[in-house]
Amino acid sequence: MHIGSAAAQTRESVANISELIAEANRVSGTPRYSLEALQYKVYVRRASDLGEIRRELGLLLPGRCPILYLQAEICRRDLLVEIEAVGSVPAGTAADLR
Repeated sequence: MHIGSAAAQTRESVANISELIAEANRVSGTPRYSLEALQYKVYVRRASDLGEIRRELGLLLPGRCPILYLQAEICRRDLLVEIEAVGSVPAGTAADLR
């Protein structure tokens, strides 16, 4: 989606991550996951898009989330940005997930 727009692709990626968080919270029955509790790797195809992507993430991600930016070839040619978000469940709560 959003071919040619790094900003729109960034917004779409964060929206997708937000949907995954919402579903994980629904399944777990508690709001234990959130955007601010994740760590991010942001793969950027063109270095010239970095400023635009950083601005978008600054608007979309609450607080001071750890973000690592990497310039890289991305799996599909039409993608200008790819975002990987990882987090963990506090010790002792993993068994509660169903």
